[in-house]
Amino acid sequence: MTSLDSLIVLLVIAGGLAIAFYIFKRRGGVAKKQCGYCRSMVRYNALHCPKCGYEFIIG
Repeated sequence: MTSLDSLIVLLVIAGGLAIAFYIFKRRGGVAKKQCGYCRSMVRYNALHCPKCGYEFIIG
């Protein structure tokens, strides 16, 4: 494998990782759940809804 081939492989891998990171961030980056009061999507580990203030029961 020549150095040009190695560079192409490295660029393809870096591009794939960049696309995966972009998709991950577009989807919010973390697991989400739906607020039981206003139905907005919030982080899975949230203690309350940032939109309506509804407090989640942790247990």
